[in-house]
Amino acid sequence: MTFHLPGQESTLFKDDDGINVVFNRYDNANTMFLAWFEANKIYTEEKDLTYFEFPSKFVWFTKEKEWKPRKKDYNIGRLTYIPLGSGDLYYLRILVTNQKGCIDYDNVKTIDGN
Repeated sequence: MTFHLPGQESTLFKDDDGINVVFNRYDNANTMFLAWFEANKIYTEEKDLTYFEFPSKFVWFTKEKEWKPRKKDYNIGRLTYIPLGSGDLYYLRILVTNQKGCIDYDNVKTIDGN
């Protein structure tokens, strides 16, 4: 599972994509991490899950770029490894493994996500 600092979303593109195509494609694109915030706003009954616990009750739909409630089975989330020397990104990883039901970046930084 990926996550990122505010405004530092990863962007994938082909060598022959024009600059306008790249910017327009990712301008309002939801990432897995940002969609977690949105899902916590919609599915308030599941706000007791951390980011890496979220796949146990939700499924990520890549085309729609959103989390939807899981209908069956179970899954374990794995966060991307971030080395200690990465600074703020490392500390964000620590926070999202503990904070539950966050709805934005400021919420991640507060105790218990509230």
